[in-house]
Amino acid sequence: MRFIKVLLLLAVFVFGLLFFVQNSMELGFIQQGAGQGKTLTLQFDLYFTGLKWQSAAVPLYIVILLSFAVGMLFATALLLIDRIRIGCALMSRKRTVRILEKEVQRLRAEKDGKNAAPKAAEPKAIETQAAEAKVIEAKAAEPKAA
Repeated sequence: MRFIKVLLLLAVFVFGLLFFVQNSMELGFIQQGAGQGKTLTLQFDLYFTGLKWQSAAVPLYIVILLSFAVGMLFATALLLIDRIRIGCALMSRKRTVRILEKEVQRLRAEKDGKNAAPKAAEPKAIETQAAEAKVIEAKAAEPKAA
């Protein structure tokens, strides 16, 4: 996705430079101050494809407003793409968290089930330990044969 975005930005940059180079005379005339209330006739020629475009005479303020609007649309499209990508990643992470929480609950239930069984058997374990201790004491108390 990032690769496509970089290619798209590069293409817009190259086409923008080509457009400004081809219309430098028209735009330079306006910059010198002689373009007060002037209309522009812009052109765009893709030399390598043979496509050529020329606009009708358009007032300068229309060109500026359209440039601003196109820039806003372009920026909004890029932001929406990122917003959708981030939203999808968030949904995926939430799904993973839900799955892991269920796994934790399952493991806690298993642990509680295993801990409950030995507690019920503890009296037998204590009796067994006591019997073993008596056997050890008895062996220790026996006289040693020399």
